[in-house]
Amino acid sequence: MAKDGFAAVRVATLTDTPQCLTWSNDSSVLAVGCWDGMLYVYQVDETAGIAKKAAKFKHPKVVLDVTAVKDGFVTGCADGNAYLCTVGSPKPSVVAKHDGPVSSVAYMPSSGCLLTGSWDETVALWDMRGPDPVGRLQINGRVQAMDAKGTTAVVLLTNRQLCVLAFDPEPRLVDTTAVAMPSGESAVVRDITLTCNEKIAIVATMEGRCAVHPLSERVKEYTFKCHRPTKTKDIYPVNAVACHPTIPNVFVTVGSDSALFYWDPVGRQRLQRYESVLGSPLPITCCGFNPSGSLLALGAGYDWAKGYESYSAAISNEIYIKAVADTDVTSREKAQKR
Repeated sequence: MAKDGFAAVRVATLTDTPQCLTWSNDSSVLAVGCWDGMLYVYQVDETAGIAKKAAKFKHPKVVLDVTAVKDGFVTGCADGNAYLCTVGSPKPSVVAKHDGPVSSVAYMPSSGCLLTGSWDETVALWDMRGPDPVGRLQINGRVQAMDAKGTTAVVLLTNRQLCVLAFDPEPRLVDTTAVAMPSGESAVVRDITLTCNEKIAIVATMEGRCAVHPLSERVKEYTFKCHRPTKTKDIYPVNAVACHPTIPNVFVTVGSDSALFYWDPVGRQRLQRYESVLGSPLPITCCGFNPSGSLLALGAGYDWAKGYESYSAAISNEIYIKAVADTDVTSREKAQKR
Protein backbone atom coordinates (compact mmCIF):
# COMPACT_ATOMS: atom_id res chain seq x y z
CA MET A 1 0.00 0.00 0.00
CA ALA A 2 1.27 3.43 -0.93
CA LYS A 3 2.82 5.41 1.91
CA ASP A 4 2.72 8.83 0.28
CA GLY A 5 -0.93 9.33 1.21
CA PHE A 6 -2.05 9.98 -2.36
CA ALA A 7 -3.14 6.59 -3.65
CA ALA A 8 -6.56 5.21 -2.68
CA VAL A 9 -6.53 1.45 -3.20
CA ARG A 10 -9.73 -0.44 -3.97
CA VAL A 11 -9.80 -3.49 -1.73
CA ALA A 12 -13.34 -4.87 -2.05
CA THR A 13 -16.55 -4.80 -4.09
CA LEU A 14 -19.88 -5.04 -2.24
CA THR A 15 -23.43 -6.16 -2.99
CA ASP A 16 -25.03 -2.82 -2.03
CA THR A 17 -24.15 0.71 -0.91
CA PRO A 18 -21.91 0.78 2.19
CA GLN A 19 -23.63 2.65 5.03
CA CYS A 20 -20.99 2.39 7.77
CA LEU A 21 -17.56 0.99 8.54
CA THR A 22 -15.11 0.59 11.40
CA TRP A 23 -11.73 -0.94 12.22
CA SER A 24 -10.75 -3.47 14.86
CA ASN A 25 -8.61 -2.20 17.74
CA ASP A 26 -5.44 -3.66 16.20
CA SER A 27 -6.21 -2.27 12.70
CA SER A 28 -6.05 -5.75 11.17
CA VAL A 29 -9.77 -6.12 10.48
CA LEU A 30 -12.26 -3.83 8.72
CA ALA A 31 -16.03 -4.26 9.07
CA VAL A 32 -18.47 -2.73 6.56
CA GLY A 33 -22.27 -2.56 6.89
CA CYS A 34 -24.50 -2.26 3.82
CA TRP A 35 -28.04 -1.23 2.90
CA ASP A 36 -28.98 -4.83 2.01
CA GLY A 37 -28.43 -5.92 5.62
CA MET A 38 -25.01 -7.47 5.08
CA LEU A 39 -21.99 -6.92 7.32
CA TYR A 40 -18.73 -7.85 5.62
CA VAL A 41 -15.58 -8.44 7.66
CA TYR A 42 -12.18 -8.17 5.94
CA GLN A 43 -8.69 -9.11 7.05
CA VAL A 44 -6.49 -6.20 5.97
CA ASP A 45 -2.90 -6.61 4.84
CA GLU A 46 -1.50 -3.08 4.91
CA THR A 47 1.81 -4.03 3.30
CA ALA A 48 0.29 -5.81 0.32
CA GLY A 49 -2.60 -3.37 -0.01
CA ILE A 50 -5.27 -6.07 -0.04
CA ALA A 51 -8.28 -7.03 2.06
CA LYS A 52 -9.41 -10.66 2.27
CA LYS A 53 -12.99 -11.41 3.21
CA ALA A 54 -13.02 -13.21 6.57
CA ALA A 55 -16.76 -13.40 7.30
CA LYS A 56 -20.18 -12.06 6.40
CA PHE A 57 -23.31 -11.67 8.50
CA LYS A 58 -26.88 -11.28 7.24
CA HIS A 59 -29.21 -8.93 9.17
CA PRO A 60 -33.02 -8.64 8.91
CA LYS A 61 -32.82 -5.03 7.71
CA VAL A 62 -30.32 -2.26 6.87
CA VAL A 63 -27.12 -2.13 8.93
CA LEU A 64 -27.12 1.50 10.08
CA ASP A 65 -23.94 1.57 12.17
CA VAL A 66 -21.09 -0.62 13.41
CA THR A 67 -18.53 -0.42 16.19
CA ALA A 68 -15.63 -2.61 17.30
CA VAL A 69 -15.82 -4.40 20.67
CA LYS A 70 -13.56 -6.92 22.40
CA ASP A 71 -15.28 -9.97 20.91
CA GLY A 72 -15.84 -8.66 17.39
CA PHE A 73 -18.23 -6.03 16.07
CA VAL A 74 -21.63 -4.74 17.16
CA THR A 75 -24.09 -3.48 14.55
CA GLY A 76 -27.09 -1.18 14.85
CA CYS A 77 -29.93 -2.50 12.71
CA ALA A 78 -33.12 -0.95 11.36
CA ASP A 79 -35.15 -3.76 12.96
CA GLY A 80 -34.59 -2.23 16.44
CA ASN A 81 -31.82 -4.55 17.61
CA ALA A 82 -28.06 -4.32 18.07
CA TYR A 83 -26.19 -7.48 17.08
CA LEU A 84 -22.84 -8.97 18.09
CA CYS A 85 -20.98 -10.37 15.08
CA THR A 86 -18.00 -12.60 15.87
CA VAL A 87 -15.83 -14.25 13.25
CA GLY A 88 -16.40 -17.98 13.61
CA SER A 89 -19.99 -17.62 14.81
CA PRO A 90 -22.72 -18.76 12.37
CA LYS A 91 -24.96 -15.71 12.78
CA PRO A 92 -25.31 -12.43 14.69
CA SER A 93 -26.66 -12.51 18.26
CA VAL A 94 -28.88 -9.81 19.81
CA VAL A 95 -27.16 -7.80 22.58
CA ALA A 96 -29.47 -4.77 22.80
CA LYS A 97 -33.08 -3.90 21.99
CA HIS A 98 -34.97 -0.68 21.21
CA ASP A 99 -38.50 0.18 20.10
CA GLY A 100 -37.20 1.75 16.91
CA PRO A 101 -34.27 1.43 14.49
CA VAL A 102 -30.86 1.41 16.21
CA SER A 103 -29.21 4.17 14.21
CA SER A 104 -25.96 4.45 16.20
CA VAL A 105 -23.69 2.24 18.29
CA ALA A 106 -20.48 3.10 20.13
CA TYR A 107 -18.19 1.12 22.41
CA MET A 108 -17.13 2.83 25.66
CA PRO A 109 -13.64 1.49 26.54
CA SER A 110 -13.68 3.25 29.93
CA SER A 111 -16.52 1.02 31.13
CA GLY A 112 -16.44 -1.83 28.63
CA CYS A 113 -20.07 -1.08 27.78
CA LEU A 114 -21.99 -0.54 24.58
CA LEU A 115 -23.85 2.72 23.92
CA THR A 116 -26.83 2.57 21.55
CA GLY A 117 -28.97 5.35 20.07
CA SER A 118 -32.34 4.85 18.44
CA TRP A 119 -35.26 6.42 16.64
CA ASP A 120 -37.32 5.61 19.76
CA GLU A 121 -35.75 8.80 21.21
CA THR A 122 -33.57 7.02 23.76
CA VAL A 123 -29.90 6.20 24.27
CA ALA A 124 -28.98 3.19 26.38
CA LEU A 125 -25.85 1.69 27.94
CA TRP A 126 -25.39 -2.10 27.93
CA ASP A 127 -22.77 -4.46 29.38
CA MET A 128 -23.89 -7.04 26.75
CA ARG A 129 -24.11 -9.85 29.32
CA GLY A 130 -27.79 -9.45 30.09
CA PRO A 131 -31.07 -8.45 28.44
CA ASP A 132 -31.48 -5.16 30.32
CA PRO A 133 -29.48 -1.94 29.92
CA VAL A 134 -27.24 -0.55 32.63
CA GLY A 135 -28.92 2.79 32.04
CA ARG A 136 -31.38 4.37 29.63
CA LEU A 137 -31.87 8.05 28.90
CA GLN A 138 -34.87 9.67 27.22
CA ILE A 139 -33.99 12.44 24.77
CA ASN A 140 -36.12 14.82 22.77
CA GLY A 141 -35.69 13.48 19.26
CA ARG A 142 -34.65 10.59 17.04
CA VAL A 143 -30.95 9.75 17.06
CA GLN A 144 -29.36 10.42 13.67
CA ALA A 145 -25.72 9.77 14.56
CA MET A 146 -23.44 9.46 17.56
CA ASP A 147 -19.76 9.43 18.50
CA ALA A 148 -17.99 8.63 21.75
CA LYS A 149 -14.46 9.22 23.01
CA GLY A 150 -13.19 8.54 26.54
CA THR A 151 -16.04 9.35 28.92
CA THR A 152 -17.90 11.73 26.56
CA ALA A 153 -20.48 11.06 23.88
CA VAL A 154 -22.14 13.45 21.42
CA VAL A 155 -25.56 12.55 20.05
CA LEU A 156 -26.99 14.21 16.93
CA LEU A 157 -30.78 14.24 16.63
CA THR A 158 -32.81 14.49 13.45
CA ASN A 159 -34.40 17.71 14.77
CA ARG A 160 -30.92 19.36 14.65
CA GLN A 161 -30.33 19.14 18.38
CA LEU A 162 -26.91 18.14 19.71
CA CYS A 163 -26.79 16.33 23.06
CA VAL A 164 -23.63 15.94 25.14
CA LEU A 165 -23.51 12.93 27.48
CA ALA A 166 -21.20 12.03 30.36
CA PHE A 167 -20.99 8.71 32.18
CA ASP A 168 -20.72 8.21 35.95
CA PRO A 169 -21.29 5.30 35.34
CA GLU A 170 -24.80 5.66 33.85
CA PRO A 171 -25.33 8.06 30.95
CA ARG A 172 -26.12 11.62 32.07
CA LEU A 173 -27.26 14.49 29.86
CA VAL A 174 -24.79 17.37 30.26
CA ASP A 175 -26.03 19.79 27.62
CA THR A 176 -28.42 20.15 24.69
CA THR A 177 -27.98 22.81 22.03
CA ALA A 178 -29.27 23.54 18.54
CA VAL A 179 -26.91 22.90 15.65
CA ALA A 180 -25.86 26.34 14.43
CA MET A 181 -26.75 27.29 10.88
CA PRO A 182 -26.71 30.64 9.03
CA SER A 183 -29.87 32.71 9.29
CA GLY A 184 -32.49 31.57 6.83
CA GLU A 185 -30.73 28.31 5.95
CA SER A 186 -32.36 25.03 6.90
CA ALA A 187 -30.13 21.99 6.93
CA VAL A 188 -30.70 18.26 7.22
CA VAL A 189 -28.06 16.88 9.58
CA ARG A 190 -26.20 13.77 8.45
CA ASP A 191 -23.29 12.81 10.72
CA ILE A 192 -21.28 13.82 13.78
CA THR A 193 -17.74 13.23 15.05
CA LEU A 194 -15.86 14.12 18.24
CA THR A 195 -12.20 15.09 18.44
CA CYS A 196 -9.93 12.66 20.28
CA ASN A 197 -9.44 15.15 23.14
CA GLU A 198 -13.25 15.31 23.60
CA LYS A 199 -13.31 19.10 23.11
CA ILE A 200 -14.94 19.74 19.72
CA ALA A 201 -17.87 18.15 17.87
CA ILE A 202 -18.27 18.53 14.10
CA VAL A 203 -21.66 18.10 12.41
CA ALA A 204 -22.12 17.33 8.71
CA THR A 205 -25.21 18.34 6.73
CA MET A 206 -26.84 17.36 3.47
CA GLU A 207 -26.48 20.94 2.21
CA GLY A 208 -22.71 21.04 1.76
CA ARG A 209 -21.90 22.61 5.11
CA CYS A 210 -20.32 21.63 8.43
CA ALA A 211 -20.92 23.09 11.90
CA VAL A 212 -18.14 23.23 14.50
CA HIS A 213 -19.38 23.03 18.12
CA PRO A 214 -16.86 23.51 20.94
CA LEU A 215 -17.50 21.51 24.13
CA SER A 216 -14.60 22.84 26.20
CA GLU A 217 -12.10 24.13 23.63
CA ARG A 218 -11.54 27.88 23.46
CA VAL A 219 -12.91 28.25 19.95
CA LYS A 220 -16.11 29.94 18.83
CA GLU A 221 -18.98 28.02 17.31
CA TYR A 222 -19.09 28.48 13.53
CA THR A 223 -20.11 26.88 10.24
CA PHE A 224 -18.37 26.63 6.88
CA LYS A 225 -19.20 25.57 3.34
CA CYS A 226 -17.61 22.49 1.81
CA HIS A 227 -18.17 20.03 -1.02
CA ARG A 228 -19.32 22.90 -3.21
CA PRO A 229 -17.07 23.02 -6.30
CA THR A 230 -15.91 26.54 -7.13
CA LYS A 231 -16.30 26.01 -10.88
CA THR A 232 -20.01 25.18 -10.59
CA LYS A 233 -22.93 26.11 -8.37
CA ASP A 234 -23.51 22.50 -7.35
CA ILE A 235 -24.04 21.69 -3.68
CA TYR A 236 -23.23 18.16 -2.57
CA PRO A 237 -24.21 16.41 0.68
CA VAL A 238 -21.49 15.85 3.26
CA ASN A 239 -22.14 12.16 3.83
CA ALA A 240 -19.69 11.51 6.65
CA VAL A 241 -17.13 13.12 8.97
CA ALA A 242 -14.39 11.50 11.05
CA CYS A 243 -11.84 12.90 13.50
CA HIS A 244 -8.26 11.69 13.52
CA PRO A 245 -7.82 9.26 16.44
CA THR A 246 -4.53 10.68 17.75
CA ILE A 247 -4.28 14.28 16.45
CA PRO A 248 -6.83 16.51 18.24
CA ASN A 249 -7.42 19.19 15.62
CA VAL A 250 -7.79 17.17 12.42
CA PHE A 251 -10.94 15.78 10.82
CA VAL A 252 -12.04 14.68 7.37
CA THR A 253 -15.22 15.16 5.35
CA VAL A 254 -16.41 13.03 2.42
CA GLY A 255 -19.35 13.66 0.13
CA SER A 256 -21.48 12.92 -2.88
CA ASP A 257 -18.93 14.71 -5.07
CA SER A 258 -16.41 11.89 -4.51
CA ALA A 259 -14.17 14.37 -2.69
CA LEU A 260 -12.14 14.00 0.50
CA PHE A 261 -10.97 17.00 2.55
CA TYR A 262 -8.83 17.32 5.67
CA TRP A 263 -9.63 20.22 8.05
CA ASP A 264 -8.31 21.96 11.16
CA PRO A 265 -11.32 23.18 13.23
CA VAL A 266 -9.25 25.41 15.53
CA GLY A 267 -7.08 27.04 12.85
CA ARG A 268 -10.11 27.21 10.56
CA GLN A 269 -8.20 25.94 7.58
CA ARG A 270 -8.36 23.22 4.99
CA LEU A 271 -5.26 21.07 5.32
CA GLN A 272 -5.58 18.92 2.21
CA ARG A 273 -7.98 18.38 -0.69
CA TYR A 274 -8.60 15.35 -2.89
CA GLU A 275 -11.36 16.31 -5.31
CA SER A 276 -11.49 12.92 -7.00
CA VAL A 277 -9.81 10.64 -4.52
CA LEU A 278 -11.25 7.44 -6.03
CA GLY A 279 -10.42 8.34 -9.62
CA SER A 280 -14.15 8.17 -10.44
CA PRO A 281 -17.30 10.22 -9.69
CA LEU A 282 -18.65 7.57 -7.30
CA PRO A 283 -20.14 9.19 -4.14
CA ILE A 284 -18.30 8.46 -0.89
CA THR A 285 -20.87 7.35 1.69
CA CYS A 286 -18.80 6.57 4.80
CA CYS A 287 -15.26 6.78 6.14
CA GLY A 288 -13.14 5.87 9.15
CA PHE A 289 -9.55 6.04 10.39
CA ASN A 290 -7.81 2.99 11.78
CA PRO A 291 -6.85 3.35 15.49
CA SER A 292 -3.33 4.62 14.77
CA GLY A 293 -4.53 7.12 12.18
CA SER A 294 -2.22 5.80 9.47
CA LEU A 295 -5.02 4.54 7.20
CA LEU A 296 -8.40 5.88 6.14
CA ALA A 297 -11.10 3.54 4.83
CA LEU A 298 -13.66 4.90 2.35
CA GLY A 299 -16.98 3.35 1.38
CA ALA A 300 -18.44 4.32 -2.01
CA GLY A 301 -21.71 3.70 -3.82
CA TYR A 302 -24.91 5.39 -4.95
CA ASP A 303 -26.24 7.57 -2.11
CA TRP A 304 -29.58 8.56 -3.69
CA ALA A 305 -28.74 12.28 -3.44
CA LYS A 306 -29.87 12.64 -7.07
CA GLY A 307 -32.98 10.51 -6.63
CA TYR A 308 -34.14 7.30 -8.23
CA GLU A 309 -33.90 8.80 -11.73
CA SER A 310 -30.10 8.66 -11.56
CA TYR A 311 -29.88 5.17 -10.09
CA SER A 312 -28.48 2.33 -12.17
CA ALA A 313 -27.83 -1.25 -11.18
CA ALA A 314 -24.51 -0.88 -13.00
CA ILE A 315 -23.22 1.55 -10.33
CA SER A 316 -20.59 -0.27 -8.30
CA ASN A 317 -20.29 -0.42 -4.51
CA GLU A 318 -16.71 -0.43 -3.30
CA ILE A 319 -14.33 -0.11 -0.37
CA TYR A 320 -11.06 1.79 -0.62
CA ILE A 321 -8.17 2.20 1.80
CA LYS A 322 -5.96 5.26 1.64
CA ALA A 323 -2.68 5.91 3.42
CA VAL A 324 -2.59 9.10 5.51
CA ALA A 325 0.37 11.35 4.69
CA ASP A 326 2.05 13.85 7.00
CA THR A 327 0.95 16.62 4.64
CA ASP A 328 -2.68 15.57 5.16
CA VAL A 329 -2.62 16.32 8.89
CA THR A 330 -0.12 19.18 9.18
CA SER A 331 -1.46 22.69 9.77
CA ARG A 332 -0.10 25.50 7.65
CA GLU A 333 0.95 28.93 8.80
CA LYS A 334 -1.42 30.56 6.34
CA ALA A 335 -4.91 29.15 6.16
CA GLN A 336 -5.89 28.14 2.68
CA LYS A 337 -9.12 29.70 1.50
CA ARG A 338 -12.10 27.41 1.38
